[in-house]
Amino acid sequence: MIDDEMAAPSFWDNQEKAQERVGERKSLISLVKPLDGALSESDDLTAMVEMAAEDESFAAEVPPEVKRLESVLEQLKLQSLLSGTHDAAGAILTINARDGGTD
Repeated sequence: MIDDEMAAPSFWDNQEKAQERVGERKSLISLVKPLDGALSESDDLTAMVEMAAEDESFAAEVPPEVKRLESVLEQLKLQSLLSGTHDAAGAILTINARDGGTD
């Protein structure tokens, strides 16, 4: 849908809105691309498990791949938790002294 908007001849008439939409597109791509990769790796792992069921020589390769895919999925989970509208914004952290003054 955003690609269709970007293809319109009038897309760049409003520069501010156009840049906002381009940013949204980049954000969506950065979320979808790793997910597609994880799905592909999951399919590969499924095939590997099936091959290991038929030929035990593949069995040793399965556990490391499972751990690697679990790691990828944990990273995706964290990324999804930090993909809110304000998560890309900066933050201010204030540290106040206690029990001893205002060093």
